[in-house]
Amino acid sequence: MLPTFKSWSAREVVTSEKLNEQIRDVYSFISNAPSMVCKRTTTLKITGGSAEKVPWETAEGSGITVNKSGSSIPSLTISQAGLYYATASLAGQPSDVTHFMIDICVNGSRELRGVTTADQVGYQDTALCAGTLRLKAGDIITTEVYVSQGRTAVFTDTSWQVASSALQLCWKGVY
Repeated sequence: MLPTFKSWSAREVVTSEKLNEQIRDVYSFISNAPSMVCKRTTTLKITGGSAEKVPWETAEGSGITVNKSGSSIPSLTISQAGLYYATASLAGQPSDVTHFMIDICVNGSRELRGVTTADQVGYQDTALCAGTLRLKAGDIITTEVYVSQGRTAVFTDTSWQVASSALQLCWKGVY
């Protein structure tokens, strides 16, 4: 947790303990701020027409709780309130000319969206969303993908698609 910022009063004796609280402890937190990278390693097939949750399969980082369901990671829980830089990308190959979107959701509400148009059948493309989120401790982060009605798409089916698909969160400061 980020140490509480304290103030000193006039003529207060500054001790090494007080300096450590204000300098060392804060620096220690900032140098290991909450961050997480989630990846998919297996194929995800989506039938278009409605938003579907994207379950992640691996997570690496600290300071953010990974919520597991069997071998998948359907969501993350924020432990430290603050401003977070967030990105989500999903690479895939649609069955037809289509749009597909990826959303980062906070407590079920879509907050960031990335859209791509796959204009050639068999062509691989990536939807990417990125931005800053103001998050509270306890907020639940999920991702959703949408493929146009009547279309299907296969995501994270090749090594290239796996390498290009991730959810990333990084604490940037207080708000």
